[in-house]
Amino acid sequence: MDKHGTLRSIHAFALSEAQPTPLIPPLREINLRCIELLVSAARLQGNDRDATNLVGALHDRLVTLTPQAQQKMARYPFILVDLKFQDRQWWQALILHPHQVVRHAIWRRYFAKSTAIKLTRATLMLAWHSAQTHPELAIVTLGMDLQLATLIGSLSLHQLDQIAEHQHPHLVPRWEDRPVVWKHLLDHAHNTDSEADDDFTLHGLQLTVGEHLGIHPHRPVTAKRMR
Repeated sequence: MDKHGTLRSIHAFALSEAQPTPLIPPLREINLRCIELLVSAARLQGNDRDATNLVGALHDRLVTLTPQAQQKMARYPFILVDLKFQDRQWWQALILHPHQVVRHAIWRRYFAKSTAIKLTRATLMLAWHSAQTHPELAIVTLGMDLQLATLIGSLSLHQLDQIAEHQHPHLVPRWEDRPVVWKHLLDHAHNTDSEADDDFTLHGLQLTVGEHLGIHPHRPVTAKRMR
């Protein structure tokens, strides 16, 4: 799919509320669970917060996020967690060494182990099903390229379980190193302007697939321009 074709898919998917694909309900469940866990983590931090951590940087916005705003964030048509979906080499190495966990120089755990395993498994199942049935939506919603979508779609259920069990520490909030993106996400969760909502949704999708398409986040393609 070329750049313009993917942009059209982005626009169609962003406006697909009337005819949701089977992938949308699990996507929303994953997003909502991610948001609930971040809100819970922020409330547990109290005044003892680390501003270099995403939760600490977003603390004031997270602790005041209403259930209605959480539901609205969950409805964004792009996933809010990441499992190295833009790192094909990591996935290729993972297939060869499924039990090996490579730690980062700065290792941050956002989710407790049991919760992380469940959320990783749900994310993997969404990625696997997307890759098999709607690979273009795997690109749009998860931010992976077609080669990685093909690789994930070829995995067995046993392999997915192994990855969830051993690689769950790699599951992090998407854009964890870009708190400004999350600030915009949280602020827009309270927005009642539908046109601004459409434009922001498209911008979020651009961020998700931008590395593969060469779309620059500072030059968003708006819903009006795509019509």
